[in-house]
Amino acid sequence: MNFVAEILCSAEKVDIENLNKKVPDILSTIDEYKQNVFQYIDEVHTKLSRKPKSNTILLNKTKALMDNISNINGTINEIIANEISKTSSNISAYKQELSKSKHAERLVSKVIEIHEILLSMNNCTKYNKYVDGIKLIKEIEQYRADSEIIQFEAFNELIRNFEALRVNLVTQLVKEYRECVQYNITNPFTLTIEGSENFVEILNAVGLSSLELMDELITFLWDNMFYMIVNCKTSINIVEIDRITKLSVDVIDEKLKDNYTNIFKNLILVSNFLNNYFNYPLNSDTTTLDYIGRQVGPKLSEHLIDNCLANTIPTNNEELQKYTVVVNSVEALQTELVKCKIFSDETDSVIKYVKNVDTLFLNKKCAEYEHRAREIMKKDLHDMVEIGTPPDQTNLLQSSNIFPYCFISKSTLELIDLADKIMQSATAFEANAEQLYSTVQNIFHIYGSVVERHHQKFLQTIPQQVALFHNNCMYLSFILSNWAETYQKLTTIQIDPTLFVQESNFLKQIGNRAFVDSLQQQINQVEDIMKESGLTSLNTLETLEPRTEKSIRQCLRQQELLRTVWHKVLPYSDYNRSIGCILNYLCNCITNAVLKFEDISSEAGDQLVDIFKVILTRGPKLFTDPKDIPIYVKNWYRFNELVFILSSSLIEICDRWTDGKGPLALQFKPEEVQKLIRALFQNTDRRAAVLARIVK
Repeated sequence: MNFVAEILCSAEKVDIENLNKKVPDILSTIDEYKQNVFQYIDEVHTKLSRKPKSNTILLNKTKALMDNISNINGTINEIIANEISKTSSNISAYKQELSKSKHAERLVSKVIEIHEILLSMNNCTKYNKYVDGIKLIKEIEQYRADSEIIQFEAFNELIRNFEALRVNLVTQLVKEYRECVQYNITNPFTLTIEGSENFVEILNAVGLSSLELMDELITFLWDNMFYMIVNCKTSINIVEIDRITKLSVDVIDEKLKDNYTNIFKNLILVSNFLNNYFNYPLNSDTTTLDYIGRQVGPKLSEHLIDNCLANTIPTNNEELQKYTVVVNSVEALQTELVKCKIFSDETDSVIKYVKNVDTLFLNKKCAEYEHRAREIMKKDLHDMVEIGTPPDQTNLLQSSNIFPYCFISKSTLELIDLADKIMQSATAFEANAEQLYSTVQNIFHIYGSVVERHHQKFLQTIPQQVALFHNNCMYLSFILSNWAETYQKLTTIQIDPTLFVQESNFLKQIGNRAFVDSLQQQINQVEDIMKESGLTSLNTLETLEPRTEKSIRQCLRQQELLRTVWHKVLPYSDYNRSIGCILNYLCNCITNAVLKFEDISSEAGDQLVDIFKVILTRGPKLFTDPKDIPIYVKNWYRFNELVFILSSSLIEICDRWTDGKGPLALQFKPEEVQKLIRALFQNTDRRAAVLARIVK
């Protein structure tokens, strides 16, 4: 071994000897300090045997002990690195003991640090140092996240005292804040600011804390000041006495909105008040107005647009030319609100809104047109007027360019006049043509749904109302089918010839569907009445019950009432087809009922003939021209032949059959005639002979 190596080895041996001497001393000292700290904490925070005070000597000794432990650890690490530990088995044990002691000393030092913070918190409350107090609260909260220290009983005692100090500090802070900032939530709504010497300190502490005091104030400002100014007629009053300043917003009329100039003036008054008397730092980079503006500004901008500026949009060209006055007022408002930080530099939606006045003007006009159209659609349908060309009796197949004579609602003509006005505007202002055309399309597209919803009760119960609605839809469809071509002549822009085709077809579908549904209701009523007649539920008929005649007459009376309300209202062909459909169902229902009988007495047959002749007499009178009844009642001839069979002899029936070539054979099948003969006549050779001749 060379000389240097011997010296190093000798030095390491000396270090080991020092460790053997120092480590036990340090361990003993740590235990002593630990006992001292816990005893002190116990006396101060648990037993409360004496007044808490700072113990910096104990804290400094603890920190010095930490430094000593760190130096010894360094020495041990050097020895281990040079593998000297092989010569001394106590080195590793010393290191483990020191590590445990260092951990214990670290926890003890934290307890002392918390104690010192609590003492500082007490002073903050005593001398109204709220900002420092809130910062200390945040420091303590960081200690509470340490999972090791919270296991110490001494720490738990400290935390209990901390909670009491925290509540005391916060309570005092809130009390002083509410003395400086007061508001009344009943009309007139009043905000009072009292600028005390400690006001900035209070607001800074509120900003650092998680208290919701500023949010409460913002809610008050929005609900009772900004919102009310925009939505109601209000007056503003500001009073300043010494350090106390009061802002009052008096709601004069909740249902009446102010002129936009008064709204702007009042908003500026409130904003300037806040800027003059409530513009203080809340934290290092935010003021009270910054905080208020971030929450109030976007809502106020949107609310102004919807509930104030929307009402300033002009409704005619003269007002449009003068709208620069409104734009200038909005720009002035924007400048003031930005200066007072209620609006940020990026909050420019109100300016963009009013500067887009041309589009807004057109949108408003189109909205007004649609509103007016809806009001027209809600007018009474039965207020009606004649329209169309009377039918040519010599040529019932009229041209598609001619609308048939009928009645429509007067409101339909009003709607067409309104749409015509819009179309003329579109041709005069070609830049707006597309949107105006779209408005007309939408008006006619919603016609069916608006009318059906608003007049639902009448359309379900009054047949004439349905007929008028049907005619209205047909007439609107007729007008729209030619409009694109008509207005093409009045403008230089190219109009799509199919512009209104979809709405035209849609109106037809709506009108037809509504009327067909109503017609089905009438047929269902006939069906229900005939179920009560007794004809549809019997196999033999000895004598006719009174209810049978009553039911048939009721069906006829129902159709005669329909004639009264439909005859002149519906177009000629539509009326005849509709009434013919109902009468045809009645004839078919009666014929099928009679065919089911297996036996009909002579008396019952005569009674049936008598009541059926009522139908033969009154049925044709339902139509515009009685001679047209075979055209619209498919089963009319068949019903006539049924009456003939019921009132004729076997020979007459056989003659009318005429070997399958007579009128009877055109309406009934052989088996049907045979069944009727068996039901009406007794089984005789003559009946057998006639039955034998009733074949195909």
